[in-house]
Amino acid sequence: SGKTTLLYFTAEYCAACKYQQLPVIQKLATKLSEHISIETVDVASQPELAGQYRVLTLPTTIVLNPQGRVVNVNYGKSNHQGLINELSHAA
Repeated sequence: SGKTTLLYFTAEYCAACKYQQLPVIQKLATKLSEHISIETVDVASQPELAGQYRVLTLPTTIVLNPQGRVVNVNYGKSNHQGLINELSHAA
């Protein structure tokens, strides 16, 4: 996309995704939507993408630099400030 991208891997059955990670993602989207791209990936409907990035646990967030290269992978819940730091360093 030419922007730093956050891939957010989730699933309908993932309680930690909905109640812990999603609020963080929504807050980032509100703050940074002009500067970054956030893509939500449902592992049930896109298992090939989850496999491509070797996602084995949920939630998982992956930061891609503007060239599409992986610069950070976070397995489990990621906090707001940590993601902001990763996204700013990826730009």
